[in-house]
Amino acid sequence: MRPTLLVGSPGSGKTSLAREIGSALNLVTTVFPCASVADGSFGGTSAQWSTRRASTPLEAIRRSRTANPMIILDEIEKTGLSTTNGTLMNALLPMLERHTAETYFEIGIERNADLSWVGFLATANDLASVPAPLRDRFRIIQMPDPCPQHLGDLARRIVRDIAIENGTDPAWTAPLAADEMRVITKAWGGGSLRRLRLAVQATLDAREQHLRARMM
Repeated sequence: MRPTLLVGSPGSGKTSLAREIGSALNLVTTVFPCASVADGSFGGTSAQWSTRRASTPLEAIRRSRTANPMIILDEIEKTGLSTTNGTLMNALLPMLERHTAETYFEIGIERNADLSWVGFLATANDLASVPAPLRDRFRIIQMPDPCPQHLGDLARRIVRDIAIENGTDPAWTAPLAADEMRVITKAWGGGSLRRLRLAVQATLDAREQHLRARMM
């Protein structure tokens, strides 16, 4: 898959969409939080050190036992750019082009590895903050903010996800009623999916409390 960058407002569901793309393609995914990285360890650490390790993509290949895992680079614009201990950008750039990814030198094992089948899907809140060399190598897709007209499908998906996370078969969860949807619509107002999830969760909790009260 061609390296792709999803750009959209915070909370617009970019990372969730990236996970769903990986799942739809039946790929093993690894989410790499770029905001917490201030060095080049993504590309591995030297075999000369006691803490030597392979690059994140090669580790993903090893764990998944496949040649084409997917790496989700979450909030790639927030990675550190200090070159003191290397940078994520410098480690990543040769992985994004097939001719260099095919013979990527792994400093942790001191030999070349073929990373050309690894998929890279990145997210960013602000395209202008993504370094130009990375922008040049990614296909960029602008994600619109969710709006009330999308509420029905989004709310159904969130109800399903909450049920699965709670270890419940989604089929046993009743659909949101019209009055519940009105409450959620008013509480959400569009935009952040995080805020929408909170509204849906609060509505489901209120429903559960009401049912328990009726049974007492």
